[in-house]
Amino acid sequence: DLTGPSVRNLMSNAAEIFGGIKEFLVARADTSGAKETEIVDRCDRTATTLTLFDGLVSLIYSTSKQVKADPEAMLEKAMDYSRKAMASWHSLVLSVTLKAHACEDHFCTQMKNFGGIGDFNEEFVERLHQDGVRTNRRVQTMRDRTKKYQHVAQWQEATQNP
Repeated sequence: DLTGPSVRNLMSNAAEIFGGIKEFLVARADTSGAKETEIVDRCDRTATTLTLFDGLVSLIYSTSKQVKADPEAMLEKAMDYSRKAMASWHSLVLSVTLKAHACEDHFCTQMKNFGGIGDFNEEFVERLHQDGVRTNRRVQTMRDRTKKYQHVAQWQEATQNP
């Protein structure tokens, strides 16, 4: 089950979980042909990556009240976690999924724009997603990226400030 609370539990307890996985795999390394050092390295790097993502997600889910206390420090800390988490992700030679891309390029901007997303529930995120789907349908046939961007920016401005 890799959704919601299960993923948070995995990230929060990554060192313990991957410590157990590491022990299990190392005990069987002789029979499987895998090198013990590779197993230890991979498990340790995976645990570190998950721990870094846990820190990043925890910062992003801060409430606006928490962020307003010291927004520059919170944003700098989030950017630091983002850089380190993505460097660790890349060191594992994993493909950059949509969620990893969001962590790398958008989480800190979202934190800055919304002052943390801890005040928002899933309905807020779903509404943003649905708005994005409608916007994509409206501009999907436009080839010129500049015109597409201008159209979306004008549309957003008109709908947010009629």
